Amino acid sequence: MPQTVSDQVPALSPVLPGPAGPLGVRATSVATTRAHHMLMARDPHTEDGWRLPSCAVPPGDRPVRAGERAPVPINGDRPAWPEPDAVDQPA
Repeated sequence: MPQTVSDQVPALSPVLPGPAGPLGVRATSVATTRAHHMLMARDPHTEDGWRLPSCAVPPGDRPVRAGERAPVPINGDRPAWPEPDAVDQPA
């Protein structure tokens, strides 16, 4: 009798790097990778071409894009990021 999932379905259970689970199967899986890519969205304006959807990115965790105004923090005393015009000016 097979003892692990990998013994039952060897072709469909690749052993990937990561901590071993209770059945001897690695915790990192193809399903986890697919879920990560489903969360990501294509964005040609970013350096690597990928970005998280805006609902998954907390305010203040990304730079201001050209033509976009910086958000004001909750305390309202200063902008979280410099205005786009200030970013475009040489130092």
